[in-house]
Formats: sequence, C-alpha cells, structure tokens
Amino acid sequence: MKNRMDTVSVAFTAFILLTSLVVISFTNQANALSDNVIASPNDGFDSVAPRVGVSGDNVYVVWQDVSLGNDEVFFASSSDNGATFGEPVNISSNDGSSASPQIAVSGDNVYVVWQDDSSGNLDIFLAASSDNGATFGEPVNISSNDGESSNPQIITSSSGNVYTIWVDNSIDGTIQRYTSLLAQTMEVRLAVRSI
Repeated sequence: MKNRMDTVSVAFTAFILLTSLVVISFTNQANALSDNVIASPNDGFDSVAPRVGVSGDNVYVVWQDVSLGNDEVFFASSSDNGATFGEPVNISSNDGSSASPQIAVSGDNVYVVWQDDSSGNLDIFLAASSDNGATFGEPVNISSNDGESSNPQIITSSSGNVYTIWVDNSIDGTIQRYTSLLAQTMEVRLAVRSI
C-alpha cells in the first residue's frame, strides 16, 4: 500500500526458523528501505495471511494467528510510516476459528472483516475503529445466516462508504456472492443482496 509520502509498505510472513510477521517499507526518499518485525504473540506458531492498509503516515496490519490455541485475527498499527508498531491486539477474540482477515482504511476509520465459525457455521464478521485503530468496536456478524459464508473482501470509497463481498451458500446450498454497503457507523444501509 502507498501513502502520501510515496512510501510503500508490504506485509508478509517470513518462514525463518520460527514464523515471523514482517512489514517492509520502501520509500522514495533516498531509496531508503526499512524492515520491521511485528512482535506476533506466538511462540513458534504460525502468523499467516497478513494484509496491510495505509492512510497518511499510518500503516495498519492484520493477520491470522493461532498462538492462543485457535485461529484469531490480530491487528497492529504504526503512526510513523511503519518505522515502529504498537503491540498487537486480538480483535476477533472468541472460541471459534477466525480466518482470512481483510482490511480497508478511510481517513481515521479502519475496517477489518474475516470469516469466523464461532456462531456454529462460517459467517463474516466486521470490526471497525474510528480512531486510527486505537480501539475497535465489538465485532458484528454481517452475513448472519444458516449457510457457510467465506472469503470476505472489503474496500472503502472516497465518499467514506464501506463495501464488503463474500461467497455464501445459504440459498439451497448454491454458492452465491453477496455484497453489502455499510455506513461508517457500521449500520447496514443496503440489505445484503446477491450479485
């Protein structure tokens, strides 16, 4: 992801002895390159599926982590173009398996979606922050159906709308794609519909 100072940040999982979550920032200023390892809360367990979002000097990273005994979605943020990161925070925090995190950013707002089986079947959950990731609201089940919902994606528009899409088989077991438009307050403005 690229920020306003022509810095590009990339998050990936490095498989060096133990698995580490690494963020590398490339900057246009004197061709500088910095790499930072985020202190994942694991002790030899995998931190996988990292995603990165950028707004101004803020760099946000989400990933899937199994260090607590089940898959959880973790988040870490930087306010200095990725030079340093705060402590990772578990934003899914449940007894189920939380996987496939995605992130979108609009100004001070950070949105994270993931698939989660804590309700008994796979559903899509969303957590939002309006303070640059300092705090997140309670995760909300945005698919909430009897079928299996998976593979979420999320994006924000320049007007601040948040769009999500996922794969769902809640209608007669047939795989459908659903999308939703959410306001910045996380209230559903347009009912989930098949596309």
